[in-house]
Amino acid sequence: MDPQARTFKKFTLPAKDVGGLWSHVVRGCSKIFYAFFSTLVAPLAGIPQRYLLFVFMSSFYFGISFMFLFGGVQNLADIAFFPLASAFFSSLLYRSDFPTHGTVRSKRVLGMVLLFFFWCSISMIVNLFNSSWDTGLNSIWFTIRLAELPVGLYIFSSKGASRYRESILDFIIFYSIVEIIVSLFQHFLLHKALSVGTFHTHHAMVAIMMAPSAAISLYRYLIRKTLLWKIFYGTVFSLSIYIIILSQCRSMLVGVGIAIALFFLKTIKIKMRYFIYFACTIATIAVAAKVTPLGETIYKTIHSSDTPASTIDISSYGRFMIWQGAITHFMHASSFEKLVGVGIGSFSTVQFNFFVFERKGSSGGHNNFLHVLIETGVIGLILFICLFYSICRALIQSAKNDALAMPFFYATIALLASCFTQETFWFQYVFGDCWLFNMIIVGLILGYQPDELALASSKNPGIKSLSPA
Repeated sequence: MDPQARTFKKFTLPAKDVGGLWSHVVRGCSKIFYAFFSTLVAPLAGIPQRYLLFVFMSSFYFGISFMFLFGGVQNLADIAFFPLASAFFSSLLYRSDFPTHGTVRSKRVLGMVLLFFFWCSISMIVNLFNSSWDTGLNSIWFTIRLAELPVGLYIFSSKGASRYRESILDFIIFYSIVEIIVSLFQHFLLHKALSVGTFHTHHAMVAIMMAPSAAISLYRYLIRKTLLWKIFYGTVFSLSIYIIILSQCRSMLVGVGIAIALFFLKTIKIKMRYFIYFACTIATIAVAAKVTPLGETIYKTIHSSDTPASTIDISSYGRFMIWQGAITHFMHASSFEKLVGVGIGSFSTVQFNFFVFERKGSSGGHNNFLHVLIETGVIGLILFICLFYSICRALIQSAKNDALAMPFFYATIALLASCFTQETFWFQYVFGDCWLFNMIIVGLILGYQPDELALASSKNPGIKSLSPA
């Protein structure tokens, strides 16, 4: 590849772009006004912070994206984030529902998130003045969205958020059931090939959001004592996995398979019952391949008429081309670019020396690790890997005190495995704010303090202590 294939306009504004810039400024200013207005009104109106928590969590389940902030994606969660963050940091205006911050593990992960954010900010700044104005502004917006991660983790790992943890998880279960109902309706009554739930943007989004649902419902199944509740949460867990199959998101299907394999590798012992569990799992997968779209999905992946060779589908073939182009670009990039990347949100500026879907580039790497490497360089990729290593390590350590930790650890493994063929943990149009959503659940786990929750339960009968037995 020609090392000069990726070229940028300087950060100047040609006369012909004045009209386009003006429209962006007007729409951007209107959004800033809304953010400022909501940020001030929520605390001044005395809206309790716990209500803002639930409004914020609800915002993740509506797949409405706004593509007007200089080409960057804005979701409802981004909008709802402003009043929540404002209310959290507004203890001077009224009594705070959120006491001081919590555990050592949450602080360690928070440190890694801040370090990754700091590096991405540096990468954005050093590339900013070599970028076209629209690419530069988009990069700034992506960096702002990245800042939501440490703030969200800080809020939801606080002792105050821990007080409402089980209520928040109830909310997630409720919306997961809504997703399940909508997806089943789409599949069986509307006969849609790919179930998308309320996330009209892309079928991968509903699959990704079902992974935390499966983890939380499994957690509730494990801690409940009564048979009726076990049946209820076991059903929600099974249907969450079933919706992942109906979505036909192959990346998540592979991720779930890897998570199951890791579970057996981690827990298996030379006992007959573990062989029985394994055999039952294989039998369940075989049955699922027959009675659900799973078998059809696998067949279409390896036998498709979309390409002349009829051996691979066009979606998979396109990914191979994108990976080849991105790797070739990286190998020919300057040493400086290999170190700092092209800047967050700038993957689409990378030009290949061949066409992929009538373009010489792609909006994303269709591989989280490759995408992070191109946008933030080698250092950014190392920090990204270290961040998720610290999260997984903290989840395993938290399992001693919290029954939710291990189910969500396996859900995280499934999501990370899906990252090899899509950008699950990034700010892509397809995936909405799922990275922020998962970081919030991590915060709820790492900030979990049974003693604090028991104290809150004694003061509020509606909040029950669910410390693992």
